[in-house]
Amino acid sequence: MGDARHKGSHSVPLGMGMLLVLVLGSVGPVLAQDSDPGQQVVLANEAYERGEYPQAIEIYRGILDGGLRSADLYYNLGNAYMKAGQLGWAVLNYERALRLNPRDADIQSNLEYTRARMVDVLPTRKPPWLLSVFLKAHNLIDLGRLLWITSGLWFAVVALAMLSLYQERFRRPTRIVNIVLAAVLAVALTSVAFKVYSREARRPGVVVADEVHVMSGPGDEYAREFVLHAGTRIEIKRSYQQWHEITLSDEMRGWVGRDAVQQI
Repeated sequence: MGDARHKGSHSVPLGMGMLLVLVLGSVGPVLAQDSDPGQQVVLANEAYERGEYPQAIEIYRGILDGGLRSADLYYNLGNAYMKAGQLGWAVLNYERALRLNPRDADIQSNLEYTRARMVDVLPTRKPPWLLSVFLKAHNLIDLGRLLWITSGLWFAVVALAMLSLYQERFRRPTRIVNIVLAAVLAVALTSVAFKVYSREARRPGVVVADEVHVMSGPGDEYAREFVLHAGTRIEIKRSYQQWHEITLSDEMRGWVGRDAVQQI
């Protein structure tokens, strides 16, 4: 990939047909601001096209602060940050966009492109192939769609069980099908549990500071453990005053200032 590109056409980066319907039709009183949010989107797009990335960033962030949440908005904000050379904030917003639309190839491509420019390249362990397949499917489906799939599987299993119970001639074929569906349902429920846990219990984040010293405790008087740079993905374990305890692995953990990292 030579460069990150704006989503949609080159002249209108947000796919305006879809986004303006979303902005103008569903925002309602949530975005009751002095200026029209649809016009703000247009201004942000135009600023981006002119290469005025700080202005585009300010406008996109204002729309998000007003209450609108959209994968396209986070995506384009990530693009503006990347063009402005702020890799940490670019990765953060691509991650937020991917959480809303995990199957979007443009978001994935730009996130990978930005990560390739990062300073920190941390070693990763390749999971077993079966777990890798599960994780790939797990990451491709957002929680809302997964809940619908799980509900459908549950009703199918119950319906086949009732059919085999009251119709003896269907007992043998439905038993095999039901075993397969029950196995798929178990996998889907496991994926739901992981997603709920990830959303409610875990606090994934991104380093947004260009460089941050990770301390052994919540204060500048503690020893420096190691250094991290913009874009590195971390997990926030707990917070104390103006400090976050973060972890990358069992061996790499410590404390950083709150402003150095942002939660996805």
